[in-house]
Amino acid sequence: MKQSILFKTLLILGSLIIIIFICLGYLILQNDRELISKIVNYNLSSVMETLDKNQEVQLKINQQQMEYTVNMIVKNSSPLLLDFDKNGLKKSLSFDIEKEGVQAIQIWDSIMNEMFLLALKEDGKVFFKKVLPARFTRFTKFQKPITVVEDGNVQKIGEIALYYDESIIINEIKKLKDDAKNKIDNFNTVIDKELLDAVVMKLYIAIGSLMAILAIISILLTVFVNKPLNIVKNGLDNFFLFLQNKKDFVEKINLHSNDELGQMAQSLNRNIAVSAKLHEEINELNTNLEKLVEEKTKKVTALLDNADQGFLSFGEDLIVDEEYSKECFSIFKKEISGENIANLLFDGGTKKEFFGQTLMSLLKEDNQQKINTIISLLQKEFVINNKAIQVKYKIINRDRFMLILTNITERKILERKINREKNILKMIVAVVSDSDEFFELIDDFEEFTDSNSMLIKKDKTPLHNTTELYRIIHTFKGLFSQKEMVSLVSKLHSLETQMSEALADQNNTNEELQEILDKSDFSAWLDHDIMIIKNILGDELFNERGKITVKEETLSRIEEKIIDIASRSSELDRYESVVNDLKNLKNKTIYSMFLGFPKLIDQLSQRLEKSVYPLEIIVDKDLRVNDTVKPFIKSLIHVFRNSMDHGIESMDDRFSIDKDEIGTISCSVTKNNNTLQIVIADDGAGIDIEAVKQQAIKHKIDTTAMSDDEVCYLIFSDTISTSDSITDLSGRGVGMAAVKNELDKLNGQIKINTQKNIGTSFEFILRL
Repeated sequence: MKQSILFKTLLILGSLIIIIFICLGYLILQNDRELISKIVNYNLSSVMETLDKNQEVQLKINQQQMEYTVNMIVKNSSPLLLDFDKNGLKKSLSFDIEKEGVQAIQIWDSIMNEMFLLALKEDGKVFFKKVLPARFTRFTKFQKPITVVEDGNVQKIGEIALYYDESIIINEIKKLKDDAKNKIDNFNTVIDKELLDAVVMKLYIAIGSLMAILAIISILLTVFVNKPLNIVKNGLDNFFLFLQNKKDFVEKINLHSNDELGQMAQSLNRNIAVSAKLHEEINELNTNLEKLVEEKTKKVTALLDNADQGFLSFGEDLIVDEEYSKECFSIFKKEISGENIANLLFDGGTKKEFFGQTLMSLLKEDNQQKINTIISLLQKEFVINNKAIQVKYKIINRDRFMLILTNITERKILERKINREKNILKMIVAVVSDSDEFFELIDDFEEFTDSNSMLIKKDKTPLHNTTELYRIIHTFKGLFSQKEMVSLVSKLHSLETQMSEALADQNNTNEELQEILDKSDFSAWLDHDIMIIKNILGDELFNERGKITVKEETLSRIEEKIIDIASRSSELDRYESVVNDLKNLKNKTIYSMFLGFPKLIDQLSQRLEKSVYPLEIIVDKDLRVNDTVKPFIKSLIHVFRNSMDHGIESMDDRFSIDKDEIGTISCSVTKNNNTLQIVIADDGAGIDIEAVKQQAIKHKIDTTAMSDDEVCYLIFSDTISTSDSITDLSGRGVGMAAVKNELDKLNGQIKINTQKNIGTSFEFILRL
């Protein structure tokens, strides 16, 4: 049957009538049951009440009979008790105990103060015993003294006790109650059956009435509602077929009744006539518009396909739509419609999961500022099929995304080339700025490489040799980094990593350490950067490097000879200036030894994106020292790098604690008699005492008994570093150890002063 108005109306009316009938039937049934229940309960309570009264009456009658029986026993047993005639008393009691309910009769002799006779009834038989069983105590006890009269005086000679079982009467009454209840329950069953039969009869009557009512309603609805509606429906169907261009003309709705449906049909006929005319006009406009849209679409597609960019869109399911630009095929090397965009961009892992979650969070956000922030978290550059692809994200509506993909491979190659040339230019400027220092560093490194076979001392442990070599390489790395020799620094950094692993290996040997050195082609590493310098500057810088080379030992011998000649001729004062000139030839100004450090601070500030004031070396520019202090001063590169890396905070951090956003690192050198004092200070965060302690614990150093000042000095121990990660700047914990090693060679001292968020100063005291 179709779900027409007729069907729906009959269904609703039928459901309502059924519900009403069910409710009324339920209420009537409940009322009948409640009435019958009250009648039954009343009859039951009346019967129970009558039986309870009969039980009380019967118990009173039996009690009076037992008292009478006790009196008769007292009267009959007194002469027998005086004569101690047990046999006579047994005959008498055998008669009395046979009475219904009597369970035991006990005769007590008060004169002898003992049990005279005890009669018991068990299983209908009479027994005479001396002791009353404990179970008889549950029976009702009737007790009375036995007396005689002598010379007008009443004398007690004994006592009688009769035990009577009242439960016989109670059980009989209970049986009557149970019988009455069973009869009433049977009566209830009969009533329930008759009541059910009555309900079934009422149900049949209700169903018949319901069917009759629904039949009448169905006939009325069919004639006055369903048939007119079918006429209206057919007319509208013809009209819609016309709108779909499946019919060439429109038919009117032929319904001429004067009711609401007839009026609706007339109104629809008027609207159909107007709509048909509009449809013809709209159809003509649509034809022209489709042609225009098709032309526009071709133009837009042509623009996108020739834009050298990939355009694609997808929804919440991350599935790429069918429409995408031709460049997308060039990027992904395949058709991507129906593909998951996350699978196209990522191989898997947490980045892929983060990408999907981030896009979903964008759909839930309305704040444009937050949307921009979330988009900034998404990865912007990918490597797809060996091409560098830049991705731009757009939200085109509430549930759609668009990606704009640009091939930036050529730009990346150009950037790398520019960065490489930029690094080369930095290296050239650093070399030209202080060529003497550069050649001196080259000489030191070549001397190190020439003697690397002698660096592994057979009489020392592998740990000692590795530590010493580790410090030397770390210092060279810092010095060459100052000269922007990136390639050599990278090789030394890799060698440092090998040394670090050797330090961690407890079973490492001197032979294995020597093997690491033999495999390291230091000369080739250095020549690589020198060849780059020569290709730009030519060979002149290297050919004109110092015309005359005089060794320091030669100058010392000349100085000794002049002093010897002057002392023998008593003209020492005349030769004093010559001796001083020779000393100045041997000794460099200490200022020249520090000249590279201001540039180092400037380089590190740019690299670490921290702002510091220019480093000023406060020293007498004419102050000269011999070359014995030079290795120590070179090792100070680690102090300056640590001050910049660990000490100076970022501008944001400094601003948050109300400090000058630009940091300060200072260096002062003073000489007092034979003592040289070097102070390097910064106004940074100070030494993190807790971080040093944690590193000490990792290296099994007990700091529980150390003061904070003593803990500070642990930064000069091997492998102790407060850096969380290893970089080419810091993190290995060997730089400050190298400083301490060089200072110990000069028998120098260290003083550290540090305060949290105030800064740190290192004071090095050397005896010249």
